Amino acid sequence: MKGEGPGKYKRTKKHSRFSSLLIKKRRRDGWVTGTYKRTAEHRRAVSLMNKARGRKSKKETAYDAQKKQAKDRGIRFLLTFDQWSDIWEKSGRWHKRGCHRGQYVMSRPGDKGPYASWNVQIITTRQNHHEGHLGKKRGPYLSAKKTSGRKSNRHAIAHART
Repeated sequence: MKGEGPGKYKRTKKHSRFSSLLIKKRRRDGWVTGTYKRTAEHRRAVSLMNKARGRKSKKETAYDAQKKQAKDRGIRFLLTFDQWSDIWEKSGRWHKRGCHRGQYVMSRPGDKGPYASWNVQIITTRQNHHEGHLGKKRGPYLSAKKTSGRKSNRHAIAHART
């Protein structure tokens, strides 16, 4: 728990003398302030250690998740891990991968066919959403709601139904 001053810790049952010393050490090393940066050598060592323990890398986990989601949706997934990884690396968008606005996804043109090296592209989530709704008709309720500038759309919706 924080004490009165900024960055000061008050000892409670949760914070024993040992944990207070640990907090001071972490602050000194830059962990608490956010100035601690892992070196590339440290990241490689952690990666090798995880591999030796049988743990998967972030990319392998992401690949497995996408493959499982495709299977759950009934879509064939013909990409090997190396092919999948190469597609992401060539696009240069791996670090911006995700499902939120401004992030990138692996998409199939027209949402047709399998996930295969010849049938995927890396595009933004917005483009993918737009592409998924192309050619779909809007119901009369949504069309009236979109075109009417009034707060109450009852008249516009009733007119659209006729």
